[in-house]
Amino acid sequence: MNSDVDHAVTPNPYATGPLEEGEDEDRELLLDDPLEEKPFPSLPYTVFRWTLVCSIAAIPSFVVGLSVTQGQVLGMITGVVIFTAGYVWADLVTRARPWRRYRNMTITLRTVYVLRLVASVIFPAGMFLDMFTGMFAVLLVGSVTQADPVTGFGYITTVFTTLVQGILLNVLLMVLALCVYPIVRLTGRSRESRKRRELGRGDQTPSESDSESLANPLLSSSESSSSEPSLR
Repeated sequence: MNSDVDHAVTPNPYATGPLEEGEDEDRELLLDDPLEEKPFPSLPYTVFRWTLVCSIAAIPSFVVGLSVTQGQVLGMITGVVIFTAGYVWADLVTRARPWRRYRNMTITLRTVYVLRLVASVIFPAGMFLDMFTGMFAVLLVGSVTQADPVTGFGYITTVFTTLVQGILLNVLLMVLALCVYPIVRLTGRSRESRKRRELGRGDQTPSESDSESLANPLLSSSESSSSEPSLR
């Protein structure tokens, strides 16, 4: 008896709140797969990945640092290990953040680090970048510790110089990410718009035209009369 009243009072479980302009597009373009469908890598793989990335990225710095620090290899290795541990820690801590599921953010970070690895392998580009940041790090650490830039490079000074250089390189990577992100976002929007247009053309099935002819009897009668052959 009160079925109409029940339907009127009971909220629709499939209804969603009003979306602001552009919010639905951002959700489709930015959000990645849910966590249960695409889990994050395990801790051993995360350690291996960042160790590999930091080791390859540090090749130009090692080549330049061997002559600047008078062969303080252990100090440079310690700095790289500290930076690797920092990357692993940041990776694990930020996994609960929503932006780690943003598709555009993931593509941007991968693009930036791939460019960094390519620049490290191509020695002219990697040498220029590491020499610039390395010289600034040497001057900064030398001015703070009052160490002789020729004979004052010990283990501790080399570790701090490596860390300062790594921070400077990461600042440059952040600037590069700010430049890459708008390009990735624009590319994602154009790709999604193209997919929507293709899906819209694919939805134009004959059933829609049939329903239109049923809704308009004049249209259906005219089509049927024109299709019949004339007896004259």
